[in-house]
Amino acid sequence: MPHYSVAALRKLCISNSTRPFQARGGTITRCDNCQLGVRWCICQYRHAVTQRRLAASADFLLLLHRYETMKPTNTGRLIGDVLPDSTHAYLWDRTEPDPLLLEFLKNRDGNLWILFPDSYCNATEHDVVERKPRRIDTTADITAAKVRPTFILLDGTWKQARKMFHMSAWMQHIPVVQLPLEQIQMNTDGGYRLRQGAHDMQVSTLEAAAGLLQAMGDGQTAAVMRDYFDTFNEYYAASRGSRVPLQQPAMDRLLQV
Repeated sequence: MPHYSVAALRKLCISNSTRPFQARGGTITRCDNCQLGVRWCICQYRHAVTQRRLAASADFLLLLHRYETMKPTNTGRLIGDVLPDSTHAYLWDRTEPDPLLLEFLKNRDGNLWILFPDSYCNATEHDVVERKPRRIDTTADITAAKVRPTFILLDGTWKQARKMFHMSAWMQHIPVVQLPLEQIQMNTDGGYRLRQGAHDMQVSTLEAAAGLLQAMGDGQTAAVMRDYFDTFNEYYAASRGSRVPLQQPAMDRLLQV
């Protein structure tokens, strides 16, 4: 079944773009692979986690807003680095979804779950599809079914993710899973410091994925994902401050064979 990686989607967006992507930090010379400034490249860690070919009891489908593919602060691509064999990525479109995406959803119908906060499920806006989602609070029912689930992660700003959730008529039949906040938020060395949500439930895409892995019993993979997340946070913060990254235990653990 053909699918994209986040890197492939980024190249597709660049090839189809009629003007350059303008954002803060756009003048920095970046590594083509990790998207950090070349002075703060984390490809040694990226290579280390990718080569492990870690296992997971679930697949992830990253549904990315078009702008998100170009942002170096995107954390969805980190999930693909840790789990390259279990991560699928597609661009979101409200009215004309990618035919490959629709085929993917059809083939996995019955084993798909959207991770989204309950308070956002019941939100109402103008010109949105009325949604009364079937949802569960934990992964217990999913693991009991003895099938390999695929979790859909809406990758964008929280305003964009809310729109993606409510305005995608072709996604209305997919049930929703919500984990308790304490399971999603991770005990990291400071959490996601690059973009902050307005509410506690608004965690990064990677934090949501790691929380799901932990709940599914994939604690070892979740731990590697947390270490990679901490490393990314520190290197990116160092690039913003034009300083040397501070050495952390997470970095040493990632390079251990």
